[in-house]
Amino acid sequence: MSLADKQEITEVLYRYARAVDRKDFDSVALCYFDDAIDNHGGYIGTVDGLIEDMKLRHKTIDSSIHCISNILIDVNGDVAQCESYCLCFLRQERSGTDTVQTLATIKCRYVDRFERRHGEWRIADRIVV
Repeated sequence: MSLADKQEITEVLYRYARAVDRKDFDSVALCYFDDAIDNHGGYIGTVDGLIEDMKLRHKTIDSSIHCISNILIDVNGDVAQCESYCLCFLRQERSGTDTVQTLATIKCRYVDRFERRHGEWRIADRIVV
């Protein structure tokens, strides 16, 4: 285990948050291995399905902030168990003549298994709690 491994994994978490907030779904997918499984509450399945689900759920979100914290990582060779907290602020775009926008605050934990394949750390399995 090295600090460099932990930093690389932390950077994946941060890139994930930034990509979701920017609706950059191609970059979200790059945080996962192609065969990864994500249990995202209402969605359980592959990364391709997760991206389609995110596109639907974020269609009416005009502003999103995902804050990742309390990151704990246990590295054992090319596998790492990681748990982190996520605080999300999601603002719905205005509809019709509404002058008020709805803001949702979501609190959750990511329970991740990261793997290093071909020298690169990515999410292999995620459960959103």
